[in-house]
Amino acid sequence: MAWLKLTSEALYLMKGGTNLFIDKVDLRDHNSEQEELILDVPRKWFQRGDIPKTMVIDVGSTEKPEKIIDTAFDSAAVFSKVVKRADWQAAAPTSRFEIVDRPNFIVIHHTDDANNSSNGTLEGAKTITKGIQGFHMGSERRWSDIGYNFLNTIGGTLLEGRSDSLAEAIKGNSVRGAHAATDNGNRSPGVANEGNFSVNKTMPNEQWESLVDLCAALCASCDIDPANIKGHRDFVSTTCPGDWLYQQLPRLRDRVAQRLAQ
Repeated sequence: MAWLKLTSEALYLMKGGTNLFIDKVDLRDHNSEQEELILDVPRKWFQRGDIPKTMVIDVGSTEKPEKIIDTAFDSAAVFSKVVKRADWQAAAPTSRFEIVDRPNFIVIHHTDDANNSSNGTLEGAKTITKGIQGFHMGSERRWSDIGYNFLNTIGGTLLEGRSDSLAEAIKGNSVRGAHAATDNGNRSPGVANEGNFSVNKTMPNEQWESLVDLCAALCASCDIDPANIKGHRDFVSTTCPGDWLYQQLPRLRDRVAQRLAQ
């Protein structure tokens, strides 16, 4: 007998996330008194023809583990400064995304472009964010939205990236992104920093402080240990977030921990 176990994540994806077969899944009441459902899936899912006689669906626990971070840090004050998607005129995503209720990391990136693209202005920050979304959703990558969850520009402007990232971060969750090229990385918030830190050997103070603020807010809200602030290259072979910024990650972790302890 073959067995198939579906996690709560898999069930979510089939009902509206990014799974290829989302339109092929149908959940119907079978015995409402016993809370039983019929799950109809395509025969071609079972490539070897060994269709299981039993399917076990594990919807997981609704209880979160005890919090790692115990802090009075005011995440709301930081999140209130984040420029929302509507304010930079983001295009609508072409699909829904998994909501992760227990992200493990914060993944730090650089945008790998000129360090003064935004000119340190709000309008410039909106422009480069819209440009990155256009690139990610365009013909070269064909993603369903901008890959990053948040962006941080040289003027210290923070912007919401992928759809619903801000609202979910406030709740302590993360929206699955397309920034780390691995499942574990994409299930954690990705923060892109304007500039190429393989070339540039410093970050403007305004940008550094806004990065510290955002990471502290995410750690406090999503219960992420500052020790788990990682670079993109910790998940996949890449130069991102640039040698200089990657070398600053120990300092960033320390600064975030200090902010949370204040």
